[in-house]
Amino acid sequence: MVHCKYITVMTVILATMVTAAQPVCAYGQNGQDAPVVHFVWAFGALVGPPDSRKLIAVDRDLALHSGDRLKFMVSQKTPCFVYLFHLSGKKELTLLYPPEFNDDAVQPGVVVLVPPDDRWFALDEETGTEKFYLLACHRRLSQLEDRYLHYLSVDKDADRQAAVEDIVETIKGLRRQHLRNTAPVERPIHLGGGFRGGEEPIRSFPPDLSAIAVEISASTFYSRTFTIDHR
Repeated sequence: MVHCKYITVMTVILATMVTAAQPVCAYGQNGQDAPVVHFVWAFGALVGPPDSRKLIAVDRDLALHSGDRLKFMVSQKTPCFVYLFHLSGKKELTLLYPPEFNDDAVQPGVVVLVPPDDRWFALDEETGTEKFYLLACHRRLSQLEDRYLHYLSVDKDADRQAAVEDIVETIKGLRRQHLRNTAPVERPIHLGGGFRGGEEPIRSFPPDLSAIAVEISASTFYSRTFTIDHR
């Protein structure tokens, strides 16, 4: 389970395996003149002993161990709506980004850290499967927003579980609705003669997530699911 309160120092008493699902994007009917979803994304983990940590990108299968930390970065290049949900092993759903639903897309060039500043998320001792759902669209996903607000409004465990399942099915439905043959473009952020991405030694703290960021381009919709298997 990920603690969704913000902390600076944390202890993670578990080992995890992370699997990134294949991304999905949507294209216009003719593949042309469609609004472009274009943003920079990073899902980073600090791994290793405290005196020699490394920043790695969570973009493939990998193991995370006690003391590792998680953080996200979003920087939009076009006005679009980006969503990040966390589903815990107890099937509790939390919206990590945006902080609230509204019609104001984040302006291009603004770098958003989740959690903000030098704080990081912690994984607690609870084992089980956890998921992070990343979605982006040229317009608000109103149906998804409404179902999340409904989830927050119910109290009974059975009702909340049903609401979570409804949201997960909504996300799957969006993926099916927007699935096309052409894949989105994901590439490392180029810097000088090299590139940013993969693994970056820590030269300062807090580390710069842009060192592992990727630039994502899609036509109208993008979705990716990251699954964490706690062991």
